[in-house]
Amino acid sequence: MEMRVTLLAITPTVLARSVIVVLGALILFDAFLPGFAQGPDIPADGDTPPAWLALISPFIYVLALWFLAGLISPSSDGEAFGRLAVRNLRVAGGLLLLGSWTAIILEPSVHHLIANQFVEMAGVRLAIEMDSAVLFVLGLLLIMLAGRGSQLKEQLDSFV
Repeated sequence: MEMRVTLLAITPTVLARSVIVVLGALILFDAFLPGFAQGPDIPADGDTPPAWLALISPFIYVLALWFLAGLISPSSDGEAFGRLAVRNLRVAGGLLLLGSWTAIILEPSVHHLIANQFVEMAGVRLAIEMDSAVLFVLGLLLIMLAGRGSQLKEQLDSFV
């Protein structure tokens, strides 16, 4: 008779979500450690935006990763494109779209308002960067993949 003792059973989902929690903690550490996150593009005249403003889009991206980590967990229905997988893909895609919108439009506009002390409130400021644009497209692709996967699953179920 052979006995196996497992001290720590780590599933891929637990491992992925643990890494995501550590990533979120590193983002907080980076944002609130004085002077650690200061880059060359931030003015030194006291008009810097509050630290929470720079945390909006990264935390939305971390939340999207949380839902994507749910894809590697064993689904309750055990199917490749079950309801849970399609929901996780759609939610993660939507969160990537929201995070990109936040990084491209919301954060620069609020930064501009804070920098001029809410005197000039006309117009919207944009900060279109390659990483935000790529994440926007990736969010669209995840939503389209979820839709196509559910269509293919319905077709396969109709054959059976």
